[in-house]
Amino acid sequence: MRYPFFTALPLFILLGCSTQQQITSSGNGDISNIDYSSSYQLTDREYGTKTTMELRNGSRIMKTNALPNHPTGQFPNAGNPNRISAQNAKYTFP
Repeated sequence: MRYPFFTALPLFILLGCSTQQQITSSGNGDISNIDYSSSYQLTDREYGTKTTMELRNGSRIMKTNALPNHPTGQFPNAGNPNRISAQNAKYTFP
């Protein structure tokens, strides 16, 4: 097969047109029923975590507030003056 990219392209387009799932967690961390081959959204009410993953034009686009979905230590503190706060992060993966 000389052009595997062009053979796989229709598959990527087909998968990219699927519907988006929304998974909401209240801290139990059960994400076993997510179809990671399509678009999806993860939210955690207990910790405020919000992450969406989209498939667009052959790329995965992750948008997240970058909050952890687990307990953390107290910040700032004497050993670490930084804070944990919501961000507006976007990552694109080919």
